[in-house]
Amino acid sequence: MKLYGTEKDVQDVSLVTGRVWYNPLTEDVHEFPTYVQTINYDPFTVNAKDGSVFNVDLTLSFKVKDGNNPLIFKNTAKIL
Repeated sequence: MKLYGTEKDVQDVSLVTGRVWYNPLTEDVHEFPTYVQTINYDPFTVNAKDGSVFNVDLTLSFKVKDGNNPLIFKNTAKIL
């Protein structure tokens, strides 16, 4: 991500192996995990409109598609 100038923002990113050089004064590197992440929530109860009570034990697994990490960062950078 370039920090200064007219091209300030997330740049086109390509996946590479080996070393990549950058200037830490004018550029910043942000890393995103590319593996499957799992979140286990504590069990909780939900009340329905008819008064029924449901116990929920929620587990969520997600993974960012390969190559889409820059898109996520662009979208979250606009929010911040």
